[in-house]
Amino acid sequence: MTTVPEETFVIELSAPRTHSLRIAGRRIRSQKALKAIFLEERGARRPSVFVSSTATQLAALADVAHEERGNLRLFLFEDVSPGRKEFLQTLFRTVVSVGGDVSLLDSTELVEVLVADNRSDLFIGGTVNPVDEVVVLYRGSLDRLAVPFTWFTRVSDVAIDFADFGVADHGHTLRFGEFEVAADAILYDFDPAYRARAKKRQLRLDESFGGSLRRLRELRGVLRSDFGSISEKTLARIERGEVEQPRERTLNAIARRLDVSPEELETY
Repeated sequence: MTTVPEETFVIELSAPRTHSLRIAGRRIRSQKALKAIFLEERGARRPSVFVSSTATQLAALADVAHEERGNLRLFLFEDVSPGRKEFLQTLFRTVVSVGGDVSLLDSTELVEVLVADNRSDLFIGGTVNPVDEVVVLYRGSLDRLAVPFTWFTRVSDVAIDFADFGVADHGHTLRFGEFEVAADAILYDFDPAYRARAKKRQLRLDESFGGSLRRLRELRGVLRSDFGSISEKTLARIERGEVEQPRERTLNAIARRLDVSPEELETY
C-alpha cells in the first residue's frame, strides 16, 4: 500500500540556492539541523521526502549511515556517480537523481508534482530495462512501480517504441514513441490501494459485481464477444446485475480471459 509522504524537506546548506529548489517544503539550512531531522524521521519510520540540489550536502550524514533506512526517500537535482549513489542508498530507501538512464519530467512540472497533494497518483519519471523487458516508474512520492512490457503491448493497438520513453502532462501521461497511456490506467491495474480510492471516487453509484466486471473488461480492452463459449447476452446480463450469482465455471472462464483470479474480479 502506498502512502503519501507526510512532509517534504528541502536541503539548502549551500549558497546560492538554485532555481531548481524553488519548491514548497520545510527548509534545512544547517548540518546540525539536517542530522537532527534525518535521525528523527528515520526513527519515526513515516514516509518522508528529502530534496537536495547536490549530493555534497548529504556528506554530513556519513557517520549516521545505517542499514535501517526507515521510509526515507531522496530526490537529487544532480547526476551522481555509481559509488556516490551507493552511499546515498545506505541513508535513503529510494534515491532518484537526474541524469543517467532515468527519464524525468521537465524541471518545472517535476517540482510541482513532488509537492502535489496527489503525488502518489502521478509519475515523475522512469527507466526502461530492455533486457528484463520491464519499465520501472517513479511516482511523485518516489515509490517505485515495475510494469512489464507485456502490459503495454496488451493495451495498445499501435507500435510501442520502448526506446523513446517520456513522462508528460504533469505526471498524468506516459509516452512511448507515438503511444500514450494514462497514469490512471497503470495505477488502477497495479495498485490495489489506488484502485480502491478510484472506485470510491468515480464509481460510487455502481458497486455491484457487474460494475466491477465491466470496468475490468473495459480496462483490458476486451469486447463482450471475446469470451468464447460465454455469449455476449450472458456477459451483458451479468454486468447489468441481472444474474445474482454466476456459475463457478462461468466466473473461472471470465477470470482467465481477463488475466486475473476469480477472487479479484469484484475488486475492480
